[in-house]
Amino acid sequence: MPVDPDHAFANGRTFPQPRGLDALLRLRAASTWRSFRAGAVVGPGAQLGPNAYCANQGPRERIALGAGVVCRGIVRREAFGDGTIVIGDDVYIGDDCILSCAERVEIGARTLLGHGVQIFDNNSHPTEAAGRARDWHAIMNGGAREQIDSAPVLIGEDVWLGFGSIVLKGVTIGDAATVGAGSVVTRDVAPGATVVGNPARTL
Repeated sequence: MPVDPDHAFANGRTFPQPRGLDALLRLRAASTWRSFRAGAVVGPGAQLGPNAYCANQGPRERIALGAGVVCRGIVRREAFGDGTIVIGDDVYIGDDCILSCAERVEIGARTLLGHGVQIFDNNSHPTEAAGRARDWHAIMNGGAREQIDSAPVLIGEDVWLGFGSIVLKGVTIGDAATVGAGSVVTRDVAPGATVVGNPARTL
């Protein structure tokens, strides 16, 4: 059944993989599910929000969503890397979230991502100005992109990432940790810790 549409993070209903639904709902669900069917291996009972999207130009096995995942955001395996995304069972990915992976992003079971959370295991662009200019030219006109730094992001089980928080490359967040709303996580977070701020620090 669809997730409660009145949930605080929801903006409309979520859709299971379309099967015996009414014709209109089946059409909407099919459109929402198309990119995930092409670009990911999805576990049983997963549901997608109306704006969920999967971007993966490589093998679909490089993105895996566990059983019972609810995804309302964008899951991206970046073409400039050779990344793998692994999302555990019963993970919630809220509205307007972005997961950007060039190397590895792993999220443990029962972890909650509030709306607007961004997880990047990469810098998206070169950090040096001339390199950014060449990279932008390649994006706009075709051609090989510049080297872009990346490092795995590993997020444990039962973690809560508050809305609008950002997790940057190379970070490990331990089990049962909490990241406060709007925080920018630039270094590892110990299991069970609560961190807040920019840069995020332990309370």
